[in-house]
Amino acid sequence: MKILPTLSNNKNKRYKRSPFEVIFEILHTIKEGEQIKTRIMYAANLDWRNFSRYMDFLIDKEFIKKNKDDKFELTELGKKLYFYLCELFEIINCKP
Repeated sequence: MKILPTLSNNKNKRYKRSPFEVIFEILHTIKEGEQIKTRIMYAANLDWRNFSRYMDFLIDKEFIKKNKDDKFELTELGKKLYFYLCELFEIINCKP
């Protein structure tokens, strides 16, 4: 499931997502109900190494947390970040 269209002007070249796009996809996936690590990783289209780095960052900065069932959920700060990223993508004409 691709959430964001590419920001690249050249459709023929491989596009590398920005960290903001990757973080948005992880937050969006969790917000939409996928809360298990493997499913979040597949939905965000990341390999395990990169996925772990992003998840560690999001947990350390308290944007996401594990609940008592060992599933991930957005914190209030994570919900704010998700909202502001939506706003950012809308401003640059890249609607999620």
